[in-house]
Amino acid sequence: MDAAESTHPWPRVRTLAWAIYLGMSWTWCIGMFLPTLLMRDYGSAAWFIFAIPNVIGAAAMGWVLKSPESSARLVAQHREACLVFSYVTLSFHLYFIFWIARDYLPYLAGPTIVALIVFVMLGRLGRVNVNALLALVTSSVVIALWLYWGQRMPQYQVRSDTLSLTGLASVCTLGFLTCPYLDLTFHHARQSLGRRESRWAFSIGFGVFFLAMIVFTALYAPFFAGATFSDQNHDLLRKTLTLHIGVQIALTIYLHFRQAVVLQGTSRGWLMFIVLPVVGTALVKYGDTYNHFSAAELVYRLFMSCYGLIFPAYVWLCMLPRRDGSRPTRRDLLVLATVVILVSPLYWIAFIEGKMAWMLPAVAGVLVARLFIRPVSTPAP
Repeated sequence: MDAAESTHPWPRVRTLAWAIYLGMSWTWCIGMFLPTLLMRDYGSAAWFIFAIPNVIGAAAMGWVLKSPESSARLVAQHREACLVFSYVTLSFHLYFIFWIARDYLPYLAGPTIVALIVFVMLGRLGRVNVNALLALVTSSVVIALWLYWGQRMPQYQVRSDTLSLTGLASVCTLGFLTCPYLDLTFHHARQSLGRRESRWAFSIGFGVFFLAMIVFTALYAPFFAGATFSDQNHDLLRKTLTLHIGVQIALTIYLHFRQAVVLQGTSRGWLMFIVLPVVGTALVKYGDTYNHFSAAELVYRLFMSCYGLIFPAYVWLCMLPRRDGSRPTRRDLLVLATVVILVSPLYWIAFIEGKMAWMLPAVAGVLVARLFIRPVSTPAP
């Protein structure tokens, strides 16, 4: 048994607390919204294609990183990439608030701001895991109300061809198996846990708590597809959904900003994550519809390219081959830039033009690029 586990008086409570932290920290505007788009376009099967690699990939990090030291070493090697990951995530959520408040949930900003203030106050008292517990309780109440009011998981009549679903599965698998290693909130949990605790916390956090959140996403997906419920329940459902999404967004913003500040040692970089949502807002304001979706959804999908291409390619090409403690070389970064440029048109065709089968050669291109990376012969212990 690890020392961190043997000295704690309530190891099971501690593990459960970190499991809640992990599950709630991963409930982003991706898990809370992307499945609604995928189910709309590719049918109910798309939810399983999204959920399975998501849960497995996130939980696996607690098993792959053998010790807190291995997590700390990984963050030190890839400090800049981890910071960019957090700042893009912060930007993504600020943009998402604007879009959803404008088109679906007009009062979203209120619960988000109130929850953020509460989280900051509790964080100053050293109660970060209490924040995650509050988010879980809030979302659990909302889920219970939706079930009480008789809402059930929708049945979609969309039928997609096998190639499209396979292409979707390929990019989901690549993204969700790699992105967790750039997430500073995950590293914070891993560095706070012993080996056995880590395995249990990551497994329960994503296999139970986070899974429940994305099951709920499938439940409310018809709301964003334009469905209306009974006159008596529709407004109540909208208000409770606003509370769920607002609290989860506030928690994501707080946790990622907090960990970025801890890693930087300063909060001066906070202006960086305002740039992207401002640009995205301008595109929405002056843009028009593209293909079969709005300009707002187009910006959302462009943000998703970071988590489907840029970050996974970095982990695959610059992080995983260098587990000896060394930083990426100039050659590594050149291969990364080259493959991102080459396969970006294929990602556009797949995710923007809606021809998802093109994702297969795109993902294959990222994987094959590993052949141009010089392997490291001595892995870190």
